[in-house]
Amino acid sequence: MILSKSIKHGWYYHYKIETEKVETVQRKGFTNLATFLHTVRKERPDTYFTDGPRSSQIKTPFNISYEKTPHKVCYFARMGVESNYYDDNHMNVQMFMLGYDTQTFAMEVPVWIEPKEVKKYEDIFNTDKPLTGHIDLLRVEKDNIWIWDYKPKAHNEKKAHHQVLLYTFMIHLRTGIPLQRLKCGYFDDKNAYAINPESITNLNKYVKTE
Repeated sequence: MILSKSIKHGWYYHYKIETEKVETVQRKGFTNLATFLHTVRKERPDTYFTDGPRSSQIKTPFNISYEKTPHKVCYFARMGVESNYYDDNHMNVQMFMLGYDTQTFAMEVPVWIEPKEVKKYEDIFNTDKPLTGHIDLLRVEKDNIWIWDYKPKAHNEKKAHHQVLLYTFMIHLRTGIPLQRLKCGYFDDKNAYAINPESITNLNKYVKTE
């Protein structure tokens, strides 16, 4: 069963989870993630999303390595675009994957970072306001959670690696999932790019633990 929540964060985001797949994710040991996905439908710091900067606008000071990689998400993107059910290819890809890919379990997931959670926050993000975003797709692959962002022209992207890195960091902060079990990337119907997890580990050194 798909649970939906349209959330107005500047414009409307259509947050959806597939409950049976979420239960599978929970059985794999990601209980906190499953809890977060259900909770965030009802409780979110909505003011963060209407006032602060978006992850897509931020370029971190970290040297983030990423590489082109063959991946089945490109196949699903192609099938989603060809389905042409919605006017927007973004929605076509997301809805196709949520409905037909057994490993995709959530879309348009709202996530955030608060300044109090990160050391030298203003130096890193050049703002004193919370940083927010909406993850296009969450996918479970073997024993890892992947954060994927659909980019119609992925090969031309200049900031997408920063964006998905921040999304991954946000999921880590919101759920406590070890960074070793989080992966991320961006893709279109022809190309997929994966981020080097060491980039995320470098960012994690700034997490406040007290």
